Order: sequence, then structure tokens, then C-alpha cells
Amino acid sequence: MTVSNSILLVEDSTEYHEAMAAYLKQQGHSVIIAQDGKQALGMLEHNPGIDLVLITLYCEKISGFEFLRVCNHNHPKVLVVLLSLIWQQNIMLRAFRSGAFDYLSLPLDEERFEEMMQRANAILHVRRLRLVAFKHINKIDFELTFKTSELFIEYLHHVIRDILLSYSKINDREIQNILLALSEAVQNALDHGNLELESKWKEQYTDDNDESYFDVIKKQRLADPIYGNKKITITLVLESDVLRISVQDEGSGFKPEIGDAATGAIHGMGLMIIRNIADSIVFNESGNKVTFNKKLHEYQ
Repeated sequence: MTVSNSILLVEDSTEYHEAMAAYLKQQGHSVIIAQDGKQALGMLEHNPGIDLVLITLYCEKISGFEFLRVCNHNHPKVLVVLLSLIWQQNIMLRAFRSGAFDYLSLPLDEERFEEMMQRANAILHVRRLRLVAFKHINKIDFELTFKTSELFIEYLHHVIRDILLSYSKINDREIQNILLALSEAVQNALDHGNLELESKWKEQYTDDNDESYFDVIKKQRLADPIYGNKKITITLVLESDVLRISVQDEGSGFKPEIGDAATGAIHGMGLMIIRNIADSIVFNESGNKVTFNKKLHEYQ
């Protein structure tokens, strides 16, 4: 299966890259050339259709690993292949743990390179099919429920990111903003809702001054079934081009106070972040559920 992809090749003036560019063009792929890793990151910002990046591990101005870190954060849809003149197992393991799609040694083994491209084509083909399917989906609605003591925000990020990447054409950077707003809402539900912690405790310290009173009480209550077994429910509804996310806890509720950066007050700053990211933010009457809406934008 051959799929035409847009590929960014980070050129460092070697014969290997010239051979790769010629091969990829022969296979019908669109090839864009960057002179170094820094320029490549700039190209990703202005060419959202890029599917795959081939970059030398020890590229000029920015290393392959640093490029990979930034790319994974800002452009999680892009597949990154690291290339190295010297093959080392420890480097290979680090590459995969860092989120690389593949790690290849130079000069390229033609069979190995072809196998990598087949896997990339398969993944990108499935993504395109999902986007076609999304056009026929009127609404996506799902709910996640966690115990307070078992909540891992990183896992929640992974689930939400996967849904948005798979079934919408949302801008990668906008996903980061949505995840930030979600984190703030969940953290509020966790700390101030189910664990009933007071923000002012963050400024009060224990006798040894190592931990704030806030942190000490938080650990105690997370270990207490009365608090730890309370649930947090996250609901996501994706309909047309509008995303609606609700976060509800089982606390007694509180009066929301949205901070103001101009005053220097830290209390309520999380809600201010949500307000700045979302198009609207509302609370239920009891104060234990927040819902924010965000209009999604396709790539420009």
C-alpha cells in the first residue's frame, strides 16, 4: 500500500539525504527540505500537512532528541524518525522511549527503510480514514469516572488527546490549550472539591518547613477512604465544531472565584486560565461541576 505523504527531510549536506530525497520523490511523496533542526521546527508551524520527519540524531543547532521533544509536544501527529551514523542499542532504546517512530542507521538499509515507510503509510492511512469517518459522525459523547486516590492526569491527557487527534482536525497547539484547561478543572475538583483543601493552606508550613500544610493534609486525605473513594467524573461531548467538557466532583461545592493576574492574587488563577482558553465557562448551582465550551478550528 503506497500513500502519498508530505515528508520533511532535515538536510545536513550528506549524500545519504540526497539519496533519501530522490527515493521518496520516486515513490510519489512530497519532500520538503530543512537545513537544520531549528528551521525544521519552524516549517512544522507553517506546514501543518507534514506527516513524517526524517532527522539526523546529531543535527546542527538542535539535536535530534531535542527536536523530538518539542515536536511531540507541539505536533503530536507527526511521525519522527531519528537517523544516526553510528547504531547504538542504548540510543535506540532512548529514541523509542522518547516517542520516536523509528531509529535508523546510516547508510540506510533499503529493505529496512522500505519496511519503516510501509508502517508509516499504514498509520497515516488509518488516520485519514478516521477523518473521513468523522465527517459522518454527528456527535461523540463519552464519560470517564475516577476515584480521587486513583486519578492520574497524565492518563487522562492521553485519552482526550487520542480522541481529538483521531476524530477531529483540531490544531495541535489548540489541543495543548484544551488539556491545560482540563488539568486546571480536574485539579480544582480534586483539591478543593473531593479533598476539601483550602488554598490558604499553601502559604502555611509545618514546623520543619519542608512541606506546606496544604501538601501534608492532601497526602493524609488521599490515603483516607472517606476522601480517596470520592469520584471525579469527566464528560466530553464533541458535536459539529464545538467541544464541551464537564468536570464534576462529589464535594459539597464551593463558590467559584476567578483570579485576576493584574492583582497578583494566586487563588482562583486556575479558573482564570480556563476562562482565557475556553469560549465560555459555567458552574452548576451547587458549585461542584464546571463546564467549558471551546469552538474547534481546523488547520489553516
